[in-house]
Amino acid sequence: MRDIDFLAEQPAFPGTLIYRYRSGTLRTQVRAALAEIASQEDRELARCERDELATILRGGSFFTPIYWCDWTALTPSSVLTAKLDEILTGIIAMAGDRFAFFVPIEGSLSARPLWSEVERMAGLVLVEEPVTRETLKPALRLFQATSDLAKGVDWLADPAFCASFDQFRGRKKHSLLELRHAFDVRVVSCTDPVTHAFRPEVWHDLYPDPTRARRTSALRDLRQLLARRRGWDRFDLVRTLDERHTLDGWTARDVVNELHRVTFNIVEEPAHTARQTGVKQVGAIDLVLWAALLLSWDGRLHAIAAADADGYRRRPDGLVTALDELGRDFLARVDLDAETDPLVGAWAGVDDALRRMTTDPTDALAPARMATLEALNERLRRIPTKIPWLLRLGRRVRRAIEEAEAAETKSRDTDVAEEQAAQDAQALVDTTGGR
Repeated sequence: MRDIDFLAEQPAFPGTLIYRYRSGTLRTQVRAALAEIASQEDRELARCERDELATILRGGSFFTPIYWCDWTALTPSSVLTAKLDEILTGIIAMAGDRFAFFVPIEGSLSARPLWSEVERMAGLVLVEEPVTRETLKPALRLFQATSDLAKGVDWLADPAFCASFDQFRGRKKHSLLELRHAFDVRVVSCTDPVTHAFRPEVWHDLYPDPTRARRTSALRDLRQLLARRRGWDRFDLVRTLDERHTLDGWTARDVVNELHRVTFNIVEEPAHTARQTGVKQVGAIDLVLWAALLLSWDGRLHAIAAADADGYRRRPDGLVTALDELGRDFLARVDLDAETDPLVGAWAGVDDALRRMTTDPTDALAPARMATLEALNERLRRIPTKIPWLLRLGRRVRRAIEEAEAAETKSRDTDVAEEQAAQDAQALVDTTGGR
């Protein structure tokens, strides 16, 4: 059974469920459907952790909860990979019990001779199939029903909206992840913000040729957004970063790091650089506002990057949506009166990002975040101003940098002390001969 049909119909099934996925974009929804089934049976859906798998397959208390295991999350264990046939035998033996097993279509388990018996004994086998002419409409219908970008809108009733997916009707195989990405891009970038109606003229302006050469410079796109303050430049920046994510295979963390990198380059560059390159110069206060807003959005971007690294993304384009909303946030604030605090409502996010610099210095985004912070501090230092919100921001940024440096010094001193203590202990052992 196709996973999109299972989510639409949620049929009853006996025994175990096997879910073979390709991109895995619907794993969260399938898991939620299983949780609902478990609730109807007065049970809980319990995640099978790596160390529990062998115990569960040998039998035990799996009649109370419904266990689900995702093989992708388990495979790093060399102990498990050495016992593939034993694991498959265990799954076959508990075929009549409530158990859900998620496994990639192309993987070590499904290549074993016993796998055909696993599927034969299962109560239901779900498969994520490539997008075809037949599956396109049902998949889009599912995405529309579960989208949180707009509620109650029937985009599929619009022929222009449906026609924009014609590339998925060809011979080339596309994954559900690619289709979900395409769906969200159209909804985020090409619908009216009030009525949510699809605007085909915007779609054709943004994507005049599906095979067009990709934009290659996030630095250029961000500079144009900050200098020209136009919605089209926001689209360009989001599209460039999104292509890095979906076409080049960058992780969400890579994309956020790239956004920090180009922000750092623009904020720290001298004014004459823009004049020499023929690009309209960005105002100093606009630079400060953008960098501060990037920090204020750090909590959300950090969460998206962490979820992406964990392999469980609630929606494929949470990153695209966040980047688009960040751009909108900047455009909504940048034209405020100079004496008006444009960071109203954003200060808490800024404070959280600054606090994270000292409480979580090993965070993978910490180096990029610190580079942005230091460039912002230098830019603020060069602005002679009495504007209250700039002075307030400057004080907080300086304090955060000082606290981060103090924490780093303390950590380094602790490491040195521990190393010295270890050397002294070893010297004592050598001297006394271990007595």
